[in-house]
Amino acid sequence: MRVLTLNVANPSLARAERQLTWLGGRRDDVLVLTEVGNGPGSRLLADALSCSGYTTVFEAPPSDERGVLLASRLEVVETIPGPAYLPWRAGAMRLANSRLLVVGTYVPSRDASWGKTERKRQFISAFCTWMHAQSGIYERLLVGDLNVVERRHVPYYPFFQEWEYAFLDTLSVFGLIDAFRLLTPSDCEYSWKDRNGEGYRYDHSFVEASVAAAVQSCFYAHATREERLSDHSAMALDIKVDAAIPTRDVQIIASLQPSLF
Repeated sequence: MRVLTLNVANPSLARAERQLTWLGGRRDDVLVLTEVGNGPGSRLLADALSCSGYTTVFEAPPSDERGVLLASRLEVVETIPGPAYLPWRAGAMRLANSRLLVVGTYVPSRDASWGKTERKRQFISAFCTWMHAQSGIYERLLVGDLNVVERRHVPYYPFFQEWEYAFLDTLSVFGLIDAFRLLTPSDCEYSWKDRNGEGYRYDHSFVEASVAAAVQSCFYAHATREERLSDHSAMALDIKVDAAIPTRDVQIIASLQPSLF
């Protein structure tokens, strides 16, 4: 089973069509798209995946917000809405014939202002409370844009605060393991770069410790940045599952008229 996460950067209609064409050329089982807005491009993504036969989990964000869209061609038996605060920024779906729960999130970014800092802090707190409620019930795969780098990130950026690093520590307390680091303990790869070319590993895949041995690969697909489909690289997580999960034979439709939410 392959789970792909991509920050779609609140796309224009033209860019969303290109993103759908790229996604349609792949055979990912579950998609977690982050920084989905409510403009025409984002509406096209949501409509195209739904009309193509995917099961989707998506709460349309307010006009000035961004959220996460989950889509699965595997059978889904349960969906879980997001946390109490900024609920459109997280969601989850449990796959049939398994305890696997795919959790997708788009953690807010911030600058040095008090408002955006507190907003990010409050979301992380609400998200951790939401995740704690799932502990011991599911085998979770957490993927998305966390807008946080690991403590040992190279290069080191002094503006990240202790509570941001502590967020990733809390995921470890929940029994989640960084799948990329599990397979590549020391590689330096980046999913986003700033205007100065400084790299950041913002996009992540974490797996429940109980299924860590089933991880086959976890890598960044840099084509999305290189082809300017997004300013982020995608991340693909391949994991072996014991039970057969029913799969729909779907093909992404890249050209629809986006609806209004």
